[in-house]
Amino acid sequence: MARPTDMHAILKQGELGSLLVELQKIKTLNQIIKPLLPEQFRECSQVSRIEKGCVTLDVPNGSMATLLRYELPTILSELRKNKDWLGLVSIRPRVKAIENSCKDRSEIDPRSTDSAPAIRKVISGATREHLEQMADDIADDELRAALRALVSHI
Repeated sequence: MARPTDMHAILKQGELGSLLVELQKIKTLNQIIKPLLPEQFRECSQVSRIEKGCVTLDVPNGSMATLLRYELPTILSELRKNKDWLGLVSIRPRVKAIENSCKDRSEIDPRSTDSAPAIRKVISGATREHLEQMADDIADDELRAALRALVSHI
């Protein structure tokens, strides 16, 4: 009985071969899905599993999973346009810390100190002015300073 001599031939045999096929599917789907995701999710999310037409998409925190759920029907319909992904039934976000996620967190929230990025909140100029005026009217020095610090960060 001849033994395979090259590593690729060895890996294609048995369970390792099916594992390689699954890994290649995940890699391909990651490449396809990244451009379909909203920009702030592209570096922070990755496909981790494909099983029975259900794709599991790992995201770094619950708030991002919630925001992503609103985009999933559109992403799923775009994926189904590709003949290789017609059988997809659903995409399920799963909160899981992803190593090296969000290379430039300052685009999401420069004050973020935890491993999961937060979405930066933006307020209007009128709201900012209103909060600054409120801070000026507060007699308590600590409370006034806290409100001014809050306004300077949003």
